[in-house]
Amino acid sequence: MAEEIEIAEYDRRWPARFAAEARQIRRLLGAPFLEIEHHGSTAVPGLAAKPVIDMLVAADSIASAERYATTLVQNGYERVDPRYREIWPERIVLIRRDRGARVCHVHLMLRRHAAWTRLIAFRDHLRAHPEVAREYTDLKRSLAATLGHDRHAYMIAKGDFIARITDIAMRRPAPSAADTARYNGPMNGSRLSRTFPARRDALPQVESFLAEVCAGAGLGREACLRLTLLVEELFTNTVVHGHGADSDAPVLLDFEVAAGRIVLVYEDTAPPHDPFAVVEAPDSAARVEDRPVGGLGVRLVSAMAQQVEYRRAGDRNRISLVIDAVVRG
Repeated sequence: MAEEIEIAEYDRRWPARFAAEARQIRRLLGAPFLEIEHHGSTAVPGLAAKPVIDMLVAADSIASAERYATTLVQNGYERVDPRYREIWPERIVLIRRDRGARVCHVHLMLRRHAAWTRLIAFRDHLRAHPEVAREYTDLKRSLAATLGHDRHAYMIAKGDFIARITDIAMRRPAPSAADTARYNGPMNGSRLSRTFPARRDALPQVESFLAEVCAGAGLGREACLRLTLLVEELFTNTVVHGHGADSDAPVLLDFEVAAGRIVLVYEDTAPPHDPFAVVEAPDSAARVEDRPVGGLGVRLVSAMAQQVEYRRAGDRNRISLVIDAVVRG
């Protein structure tokens, strides 16, 4: 039976769903550093979309993509209609369902193929141009009303719009460092805050929140990985060196995006400790738990951020950092 196409209002949980799906795919394929991008409408903050997460998974060859597909199918994913292999020779597409409903489309695609580049360019253009995203929403709602019973016809009908906008996006030069001052992404001028327990098993929830921040700020893969590493280092430092062990004490992450930069305020309630007050370089051969407060990880934080400041604010350690908001990583 044909599946009706549903266009849903934007859901702030979609970036977290992408992060969870990506973790699962990396785990199943035994590839913890596999390049995976969130693309499609659910990757554009504020854009109405089918509530199905679209993902690009990089493969070095079609043979590698086929091996990935075999493993994923063995773990419950399913292949799409064979005609799409003729339409898209550069990729293999799988579906994951939950209780019969589509939840994820996985595009196993040749790394940096022209189609990959165009998909990312289209996504980034919609993120940076809300008026174009609104136009796309109107088109999708109209097509869903008339072609909602035919998924293939719906996809083909969007083609002219997607091609036109992608061509525009591809003619725009990639932003340089100087361009970041003119950044006007979907989260520009807004804030996201969340509190987590200072426990290592809370890191997956932290990562999901960071995926939401990255999507809202329009960060590309490299910039998002840099931000994630930075926060994970601070968080681990709080648990291991601040509290000495897992704790239910709160850790606050407060993000603001404005004027081409991300401002992060990081607070914990551990005893007073300035992780940046280290004179001697730490012993790189020592175990993490044996290094002094402000080890290699904290030095990495200092290197990745443009500005770093520590101060004691009442009963809290407060770290303020400024990071470049680069649209594409």
